[in-house]
Amino acid sequence: MEEEFLVHGVIVMQTLFSGGTPIRAMQIEKMREAKVNPSLSPYSIDQNGVVVFPNARVFEEK
Repeated sequence: MEEEFLVHGVIVMQTLFSGGTPIRAMQIEKMREAKVNPSLSPYSIDQNGVVVFPNARVFEEK
């Protein structure tokens, strides 16, 4: 995408469903001048803002 050259970071936020239960997940695709963890991380939004759970897995591997 050409737009990615215009920004310092690209964060993809999505809602996935597991057994009918919505799961909010985000992935940092790019962050200029920073190493990023490319894995999908669950997050929540509460009264304090966005809370990311980087050590939790969105889906468990079987």
